[in-house]
Amino acid sequence: ALAIHFGLAAENFTQRNSISSTEITRHEVNPKIGFVWSLTAGTTLRAAAFASVRRPFVASQTIEPTQVAGFNQFFTGFAAFYGDIEGTKTRSAGIALDHKFSSSSFAGIETTYRELAVPSIGFPDAIWRESTGHVYLYNLYSGVSDHSSASHWRAATSMECDYELINRPLAFTGAEGIVELKTIKVPIALRVFTPVDVSIRLATTYVEQKGRFSLAEGFEIFPEEDHAWITDLSIDYQLPRRLGALSIGAKNLFDSKINLVESDPLNRQIVLGRFLFAKARIVF
Repeated sequence: ALAIHFGLAAENFTQRNSISSTEITRHEVNPKIGFVWSLTAGTTLRAAAFASVRRPFVASQTIEPTQVAGFNQFFTGFAAFYGDIEGTKTRSAGIALDHKFSSSSFAGIETTYRELAVPSIGFPDAIWRESTGHVYLYNLYSGVSDHSSASHWRAATSMECDYELINRPLAFTGAEGIVELKTIKVPIALRVFTPVDVSIRLATTYVEQKGRFSLAEGFEIFPEEDHAWITDLSIDYQLPRRLGALSIGAKNLFDSKINLVESDPLNRQIVLGRFLFAKARIVF
């Protein structure tokens, strides 16, 4: 089966600044096309190519689909930082292959590329380029305990690899000061579900980042490089009759240190210092 997604967006964006008579304008007609092709009963190929303009959203909401064939159109951040700047023109392309080996085993690979024309008051657009890659493998296991044929244990394992490469010109390196930044993350996780409604999750992630940073053209370029293994542990208990859950755990259990730049610092994937937590969720 082949599903084709097609769209067309007319963009009319104007941004004025009180300290300059120059304004940013975007008058664009942006096509969007994608397809999802079921090659076999367990194999799906996805691909998309589209253009968009990052415009202001009300409460981060829009009636326009935010994805095309599973690939993101818009990237938002905090206070105009760590996301696409409003008025940014983006051309994106992506391709992905997902395969289901069995009812308990899944794998896939995805790669995307974005070229961003980033506006700046009084200056020509800066061209930023971003490339990403993602590989994953998930497995589910189940068994019967020795004590009762009615008591089952289950386990899930996952292994992923994320790659991100960001390139920006010295004329406009953004809020993070990035000239070039390469990040690799390899999370490996095991989660065990016991017959007594307790689950234990252990995960370790290898993180490596290499980059060059500068405030702007004419300033010194600072190279940075770091890597670490980050381990997380958590225990969850499901209350009887689905009344809620109790959890305790530790992020970055061994307090590993790493100097890491993340694209969304308010939703970090990697905790930079040991963090212990306990939480309860009660359903009334």
